Amino acid sequence: MRKITVMILLLVTAFCLFASDAFKEVDLTSGDYSFISGAFSGGSFVGDFRQVKAVKGSSRTFVSTGRIQIATGYGIVWYTEKPYASMLVVGKDVLIQKIRDGEPTHLDMAQNPIYTQIATSLECVFSADFSVMSQMFTSYLAGDSSSWELRLVPKSKSVASFMESIEMKGSDRFESLTLYETTGDSIRYEFSGLENRELTDEELKVYSL
Repeated sequence: MRKITVMILLLVTAFCLFASDAFKEVDLTSGDYSFISGAFSGGSFVGDFRQVKAVKGSSRTFVSTGRIQIATGYGIVWYTEKPYASMLVVGKDVLIQKIRDGEPTHLDMAQNPIYTQIATSLECVFSADFSVMSQMFTSYLAGDSSSWELRLVPKSKSVASFMESIEMKGSDRFESLTLYETTGDSIRYEFSGLENRELTDEELKVYSL
């Protein structure tokens, strides 16, 4: 019995040591982590996404798929194709939603400091803006250029009241992002086919609908 107890303690200790060593706090602005910014297309880009939402206390997950469009300074656009068509524009001070062929709905978020900080957080994450990212998050890194995982913990109390952390995974390309909410829910975005290019005039129009 004593041997089993000792073995269990050793295994738990080893696990704790491994877990504590997996992520290390890093300064992304030091210039040592260019392989992370290199995994992003930079500037503006488009690609496919798969969203998986998990709700605490439920074994079900909710999956949607579509296209994503990101332009630094403009915001993020989610074109959901399944399970039903919709569009969501996340700008710095406006939220635009359009369901199927309906009229776009505008929400002026300029006076909502929490929304503004969350929108800024998402944009700096997707554009790999390390300067803004380091102001808004404490960064923890595991792995190396061949396979890395970055954990971002918000510094702002207002953002932390909603968002526990953001975890990003990648190698030579950005692969996924998971947003962990303080409620225990999580949303994971898996990306594929990301293409770095200038957005067309038609694509830019959605930011001013």
